[in-house]
Amino acid sequence: MSLNQETSTCNKKYRLYKCIFIKKGGNMKISNLKTRLVSLALAMCMIFSTATFIPAISHAEVEPANWVDDVKTARYWPIPHQGKLVKVSSADPLKNPSVEYVGTYTRPDGREVVRLSFSVYAGVTSGVWEKLIIKPDAELANMVDWSLSGMGKGRPAQATTFHDTYRLNEEFVGFEKLSDAQSGSGNTYAMDMTEKGTQAVKTVAIGPWGQESPIDLVLKEGQSVRTLKNNPLIQARLMDQKYERIYSTTTAEAKEVPYSSYTLSTFIPGRVNLGEGTLMTDVVRNYENIFKSASATMRYNEEEGYIDVYSKRTHGTIGAFADGGGSFLAIDGSGRGYYGFRQSFDASFKEILKPQGESKVVAQVFVANPDDTITYPDATGKTAKADSRLDISQDGIKVKNGIGYIQVADNKWPTNYKLDTSATTTNPNKTFLPSGAELTGYGYSTVVRYFVDKDKLKEKFGDSDIVAYEFFSTLLASNETGVEEFKAPERDEDIDLKRGDKITLRFDGRRDLVTLGTFDTQGSYIQIGDDQFAIDIRTTADKATYTGGGIISRDNYMREMEVTVPFDIKIKKDTPVTVYSRKTKLQKVSPGMTVTFNYSAKDDSGNTVKKDKTYRFERPLVDGYTRNEKGEIFKDGTKINEPQDNLFIDNHNALVRPKQATHAGGILTRTADAPDIDELFTDSKNLTGRSKYDRVYVYPYDADKQKVETAKRLGTIEASDKKIPMNVNGDDVQGYEWTSGTNDADHKIDPKNWAKKDMPIYFTNQDVLANSLESEVPVVEQVQAKVNFDLNGGTLPLEVKSYQGIDEKQLPGTEFAYVVKRSQETENVTRIAPMNEKFANQEGYTPNGFEGNGATYKDHNGKDLAGDALELRKFIKEEPTKAETQFLGWTTKKLEGKPEDVKKAFDKLEEATTADQVNGDTNVKFTAKSPITKATTVYAAYGSKESAVYNPEQKYDEKNDKQYIEAIPADENKKAGEGATYKLVKKTGEDAEGNPVYEELNVPVTTDGGKKIFDITGDDSPVKHGDEIYIKTEEKGKPASYSKTPVVVDKKGPEIKTEENSVVQDAYGYQAKIAANAEDAAGILRIYVDDDKDKGYIGSDKKVTKAKLEAQLVKQRNKEKNYKITAVDKLGNKTIIEKVLQTKQEDVDLQVDDSYDGDDFLEILSEKGATIEIKVNGKVVKTVTATGNYDEIILNNELKSGQKIEVTAKLNGKSTKTITITVR
Repeated sequence: MSLNQETSTCNKKYRLYKCIFIKKGGNMKISNLKTRLVSLALAMCMIFSTATFIPAISHAEVEPANWVDDVKTARYWPIPHQGKLVKVSSADPLKNPSVEYVGTYTRPDGREVVRLSFSVYAGVTSGVWEKLIIKPDAELANMVDWSLSGMGKGRPAQATTFHDTYRLNEEFVGFEKLSDAQSGSGNTYAMDMTEKGTQAVKTVAIGPWGQESPIDLVLKEGQSVRTLKNNPLIQARLMDQKYERIYSTTTAEAKEVPYSSYTLSTFIPGRVNLGEGTLMTDVVRNYENIFKSASATMRYNEEEGYIDVYSKRTHGTIGAFADGGGSFLAIDGSGRGYYGFRQSFDASFKEILKPQGESKVVAQVFVANPDDTITYPDATGKTAKADSRLDISQDGIKVKNGIGYIQVADNKWPTNYKLDTSATTTNPNKTFLPSGAELTGYGYSTVVRYFVDKDKLKEKFGDSDIVAYEFFSTLLASNETGVEEFKAPERDEDIDLKRGDKITLRFDGRRDLVTLGTFDTQGSYIQIGDDQFAIDIRTTADKATYTGGGIISRDNYMREMEVTVPFDIKIKKDTPVTVYSRKTKLQKVSPGMTVTFNYSAKDDSGNTVKKDKTYRFERPLVDGYTRNEKGEIFKDGTKINEPQDNLFIDNHNALVRPKQATHAGGILTRTADAPDIDELFTDSKNLTGRSKYDRVYVYPYDADKQKVETAKRLGTIEASDKKIPMNVNGDDVQGYEWTSGTNDADHKIDPKNWAKKDMPIYFTNQDVLANSLESEVPVVEQVQAKVNFDLNGGTLPLEVKSYQGIDEKQLPGTEFAYVVKRSQETENVTRIAPMNEKFANQEGYTPNGFEGNGATYKDHNGKDLAGDALELRKFIKEEPTKAETQFLGWTTKKLEGKPEDVKKAFDKLEEATTADQVNGDTNVKFTAKSPITKATTVYAAYGSKESAVYNPEQKYDEKNDKQYIEAIPADENKKAGEGATYKLVKKTGEDAEGNPVYEELNVPVTTDGGKKIFDITGDDSPVKHGDEIYIKTEEKGKPASYSKTPVVVDKKGPEIKTEENSVVQDAYGYQAKIAANAEDAAGILRIYVDDDKDKGYIGSDKKVTKAKLEAQLVKQRNKEKNYKITAVDKLGNKTIIEKVLQTKQEDVDLQVDDSYDGDDFLEILSEKGATIEIKVNGKVVKTVTATGNYDEIILNNELKSGQKIEVTAKLNGKSTKTITITVR
């Protein structure tokens, strides 16, 4: 981007004044490279963001740059392509614009509303910044009913306004949904602030004015931000009507344009109440009206490891006291308010802080000038002088209820009413609060510098695009005098108030008499809610007035106040309501007040009626005092008739100064949009591409730095500062070109880094101007190689396409904008070798050619190639021609001489199958499968004419059970003419000159449907298993040709493994199931039983080398049966095995009775004539012949308990049977 004050353009990422960090890319002249690199002060608009990606596969620009499609859930907000950042001058009408979270409330219809405010201070009307664009986080954006949401309409005036100013809540102007192209991102909504819109920047006032316009985000029915687990971020920008110029608070002298300087932000503090311990009132004791507006930005210095949070403010001259006395203080001035500064955050932020050296300092507080330079720098210029800063140790960061905070204050800050301060000073002017008026410039800043652990910070990113730490920052006033608070009682019903309804506050005692500093009702406000979601209604003069009598009637004077409700609101019965009111010297004691809500409602007939509800609001009592239902106060049972002020508990929380509180999100992002990389070739002289960011730094690496600790950065390239139209992956956009060719001599990047095809070069980038971190996940460009086909005096038609360079007439970056037309037919042809499926440095990588293993027809973005891009990655199919010769092929060295000599030399060359052969000194044939590793030139070879070449292919005709060889043209475009002869031959050796010698085989050729085939069926064929067969082709008037690729004949059948056969008979031998496995390298066609071909396995079109015959049922009928299993391979070779199924025999009958300890006999029953063998414990003790009846067999010895008896019966024609028993 140009850094001229009115013409600056740039593309960045997220912004939040919570703590989010940004990361991007850039380009610069290498002469300042070292300086620029060292001083990387990465911006934090108080959001942290990251980038993404890289798959395990290769392909050039693996994750292509995408500058158009914005992920709808992403927080990062790119600059739109037409966008231009404008560093506004100090004379610009608008000062310190901000968008601030106010609170939430419920409408009478039950819808929850998130209220924001747009604050700005200005001297005159702005004629440029007329559009406010907001971008809520995706989750919040989806909860909002945008048809009901809008911004309050009202022209600025010199009087100070607040979000609840009555006239600004009368009419709300709706948002307009913007496209990604208009705003640069999704979830963006525009507000028109012109005369036709909210008029927020159109004043008719003379002199400076301050404006705080309300913004209501009405949620959809049933939605509530209380359900969100995270704190939703809301970003905003000021733009012109054309959505081209973007407001940035960066000073004209600054080189960097932090994301937070042009992206306002706030957040909804859902997790914790960062304002805890303060009194969020900007009207109590606010009669001096010094402060006009405030904003916040953040920057991250990666090199030094610190985050600077800037709280910038516009204000008049600041006195020594936070209030000047008047009606508030005693005559002696006791109880004056003193200044402090507080910054709070989620306590988890403390985990990434890193103590520095022996001092263990983790943070510093100091002041900065309107140009953001340190006001009182030390000798190094990197920090403030020791006497002009406050150093904070780890213990100085206080943690309470999940909130961490730093608080610094005037050393006169009262010790009896305080938050724990981190540090105090005798000179706030030099350390945290410059006192001089700043109404015309950028504004002074209080800076909190946090020293962080860089590694822990990076870990916070994970795989997300941002890390968010929210910050609440404000100036404070001590509150020794105290503020009275009146709390509502429990209520039994909701109260629905409409705009214009009245709330009457009647104090028990008057609030003041006419004294210095009294501004009518301005000392009170009503708070609805008691947490970070609460909202307040101020009792300012635009909507509140005292009633009930003049100063003569002192008992009623300044006791009763009527407040007009500025917007429709439902006060739920369980929502706490509190009235806060300042003290004055002349007030009367008020133990409580009567509050009446006068509101409109509908009766049963639908008519509008006036209703009212009155409640007693009471001040809390100190210990030891009680109150009855009437509000009477007692001490130990005794009524206190005239309660004094010391009986009540006042609120002494520090007071937030008016228009100084910022709920802001700091964004630390990585450079999000990846650089777009041009195709990279082995002979490329420079690395080139495009960036979305002005003067981005592009970093090439030799490895993925995320995964490889030794990854080496090859150099740094700075992009141009000239924004031009370009095309990135199909989208017309605007951006900046870059090339390593602009690097000076000391920073040249060696082309040897990309001299090998398929080597990956990893690219990141860093938007140094936006103080963004380097992109985390690299774009990977896979190096490609070109092959120059030298026609060697021949010609090819002009229609044959060639890579002739890039078409300069198309937009830079246009994918595959190749010039492909040659100027003459003799001009060489250049093609691009397809990329490999793997990177050259990956395990298992093998270089590829135009075809074959490893080659992939993907583009450098991983997409399928098409059109010219695909054609240029194909081997040339056309053959060049040369008079009186025939094209033979391509060689790595030029062949010259007589055609017949070239033919002989060519035939003797080996075909290149390795990259070493292609790149070596020996001449080889170069084919479509020859590997390529670098830019290569090959040459056409022309020899004497010969007949067309045919190659043999073995096939099988299953229908006719015929094996045959088919003659296939080596080139479909070159077939033999009529009358040509075809013969099968075998090579038998070489002649004396080294030429091959062939033997013709007696196999006649036949023509079948135009195909030339040779029948080789049967063992009688002269073609045997294992023969290497060629086809000799001879055309009339031409020498014979021989196949370039022979076939090795396969006439061996499949293997059927006997041990894997399976035969299962049933118990009676009636039928059997037969299964088998077969294997053949040629592929299995069929496996079947007997002649049943249609059952069993039938091969598919795919080559399956192993196949299984599932069990087939065969009927046996208990007779001996022969069967066979046949396996046939895809070439018609058969293997047959034959088996016999035996008959099944019945078992012989046998029964054995139980035996017992002491028996000397055994009783059995078996068939007559059966031989009975008896074993005891494995030893034969008796053999007898069965009688057919029960036989009692006498044993030689008595049986003993536990012995095993085995009885076996055998009978011819039946199966033997054995029974085993145990003696009991």
